Amino acid sequence: MASLLPNYNVAYGKISAGHSSDSMCIISTLCLLYLISVVFHAASAATEKHDIIVPLKGNCMLRPPKINVQTLTISAMLIALGVVLSVLIIPLSNITVITLTGLPIAVGGYLFGPWMGFIIGALIDVCGFLAAPRGQFFPGFTLSTALMGMIYGLFLYC
Repeated sequence: MASLLPNYNVAYGKISAGHSSDSMCIISTLCLLYLISVVFHAASAATEKHDIIVPLKGNCMLRPPKINVQTLTISAMLIALGVVLSVLIIPLSNITVITLTGLPIAVGGYLFGPWMGFIIGALIDVCGFLAAPRGQFFPGFTLSTALMGMIYGLFLYC
């Protein structure tokens, strides 16, 4: 639990009073990663028992992919590319920026399906924040990025 007393930080030559959010950022990141692992494990256990297999189009099934070395390697390369692209921004104004982070997320959903698209999107957002934080960490943005990967996987995977 955060202290009620302000934490004085020296940033860019100015002293500013604010509450420390490092512990909340770490806790939120760990909770999100735990949630992703629980969802992925529950979905893989359910598909092994053939409880939930929903046909989409043709041979497409809504199930977690088989994780092998090739899937893991390509996913790691897409996550690394997404982190680099999230750091590189094109500023349009003080508020609006353009990033190309959606490209590796879309490719991950296209290649590996909705579950890996979800995981790739979440990890790109969390690792991108850890590489170059811009403001406070908000898990809602991570969830929306992960759902973007899942939606790309639902529509593009086959």
